[in-house]
Amino acid sequence: MIKLAILLFGLIGTILCHPGHADETLSEEIVERTIQFKRTCGKRAACVLQNEVTEGPYYVDNQLIRYNITEGHTGIPLILNITVVDTTTCEPIANAAVDIWHCDASGLYSHYNVSGNLGGTTTTFLRGLQLTDSDGVAQMATILPGWYTGRVVHIHVKVHINGSESGSSTYSGGSTVHTGQMFFSQDVLNSYNTLSPYVSNSQSQTQLTSDGIYNSATSIAILEMSYFDSSIGIASGAVASMTLGVTPSTKSGSNNGPTGTGGMNSNGPSGNGTMNSNRPSGSMNTNGPPGNGTMSSDQSSGSTSTNPTAPVGFEG
Repeated sequence: MIKLAILLFGLIGTILCHPGHADETLSEEIVERTIQFKRTCGKRAACVLQNEVTEGPYYVDNQLIRYNITEGHTGIPLILNITVVDTTTCEPIANAAVDIWHCDASGLYSHYNVSGNLGGTTTTFLRGLQLTDSDGVAQMATILPGWYTGRVVHIHVKVHINGSESGSSTYSGGSTVHTGQMFFSQDVLNSYNTLSPYVSNSQSQTQLTSDGIYNSATSIAILEMSYFDSSIGIASGAVASMTLGVTPSTKSGSNNGPTGTGGMNSNGPSGNGTMNSNRPSGSMNTNGPPGNGTMSSDQSSGSTSTNPTAPVGFEG
């Protein structure tokens, strides 16, 4: 069972929405178990317009187009399965760029070295972008985020359309049609905050309904969860699904689309969830020994690791 969960994490991004892309040598059991996960591909998703909320202070206008965004950071494996639909037609939007970023298990963001967030100015962990397929689906492999004082656990997201790949690794041009944040239910948060490596995060935890940004986003911004192994639960790894309803003719705020030049928002708009500057500066072990939930970081765009290590606590 443990080995099956390990294999699923490396393979699910390839076969969840496109079973025909799976390695034909895989056992029928692995393929069957994988495609049973909750999926939005090929289904008429509910076309509800997502609420806009602040992008926060740690956006970088130069996200890499890639499937695996972990860069070896430890945590419980998470596959994001995001469907983008046009709320005016209820049809999926192909070639939309889903742009995400979030903090690591200790509460640190990459690319910023400022008071309260010493993540390093040259780092890129837990940031990435994927283009949606013909079903409007983009998928990425990451880890469950940690938390920091003043905010509930969340994942930032932007959706860009009509842009283009720059050198096959970054995205530029077009327009940004959604800026938001994605959340987890309080039950989900309670189920992993005592697991390694999250248990080492000593910062105070904000409850979901006490977070002002979540209250602006409302419950439609809560990710739908399923687990690699339902008998084990979230510790085995998770798939998080959401449908983002956007209006292509409406730009998100004043953003006219990414430039691909690496610009940073160093100040952040008002209401961005001010953080406690006394947060630790990343004292947790972010490299980790084999078997702690790390994933290979040497992947090309859209590919998955064929030799991932075990999820946290399941090294066997």
